[in-house]
Amino acid sequence: MLVPGLAFSTAGVRLGFGAGYYDRWLAGHPAALRIGLCFEYQVLPQIPCEVHDASLDYLVSERQIVACPTRNRHEKSVLSF
Repeated sequence: MLVPGLAFSTAGVRLGFGAGYYDRWLAGHPAALRIGLCFEYQVLPQIPCEVHDASLDYLVSERQIVACPTRNRHEKSVLSF
């Protein structure tokens, strides 16, 4: 699932648009690969999150691809362009 958002962290946290549509869909499809698409300016050091917020597997911007540790459960790896 390609997941949009307002802001993202490399830990796999996403700030959405407030309706919870993507979080609800992802909760019903736990095996879905979750990829956040963004511009680099949308990547922040930290994003607040709540229990119902769905984490990402990968974060992709024009400058980097990040394997997010919250879903992958392994050491974070970053590929920069």
